Amino acid sequence: MEKKTKRSSRRLTDQEVVEQFYQKMLQYSPFWEGSRYFWKYALGAAFGIGPFLTLIPAMVWFDRGWPLVYLGISVGVNAFLAILWKIVFDFWVAHKIRTMSSERGTAIICAWYFLLFTWVGFYASLMMLICVYLYLNWPFSTLWTMVGVYIVVGFGLWRGRMALLRAIVEGPQAHPWFWPIRLFFGISLGSCILFTAIARILTGIIKQTAGQETAILLLAGPFLGFSLFLSGLAMTAGILGWLHYQKGKGSSELRV
Repeated sequence: MEKKTKRSSRRLTDQEVVEQFYQKMLQYSPFWEGSRYFWKYALGAAFGIGPFLTLIPAMVWFDRGWPLVYLGISVGVNAFLAILWKIVFDFWVAHKIRTMSSERGTAIICAWYFLLFTWVGFYASLMMLICVYLYLNWPFSTLWTMVGVYIVVGFGLWRGRMALLRAIVEGPQAHPWFWPIRLFFGISLGSCILFTAIARILTGIIKQTAGQETAILLLAGPFLGFSLFLSGLAMTAGILGWLHYQKGKGSSELRV
């Protein structure tokens, strides 16, 4: 009994963490769909998710009376990259998969799926970042300050990627700070609408008592944090895609 307790309390090595992360996330991998549904995801990212995410800064953009055609550039870039990703897959990868074993070919397909998800998450993060900048109504020169903070925090997330993977593997029992992430994915759309309505009411109260600038700063913090959170999700999807790619190449050990 003591030996079993000691074994269960042993700290996992980084290699074991990566392997268990890969196994744990297999349930989210689109094994059953294969490459024939790739167009559905690519077109959905191009003409569904992309325009929807662009509505985040578009609300402030429209309030300022600026031409919405400029936001169309970001929608066009997103659509171009999503469709290009599928075209490159069809011409450079699909014929190679036919010569692989079923397991390796499926892993390569999943790698391309998750790398597409990585771009979608990163695009959502950028749209949220633009919304924060527009909402603050700061001079253009301060945009570079925000971009610098975004890059520094993003680099910190990448440096701490093993801690993130370890938290996912070991679960919220080992990392209490992981519970807010589980809560975020567990709340419904109705709850989000309710929280947004409450936030708007509180913002109005703060604006009347403490001033508009204070209200804007109080909202800017959570929005910027959410942008960085989406960036972390994009990084996690990218890591999972890279692990699938290694499996498809026949690697005996997975590395991050």
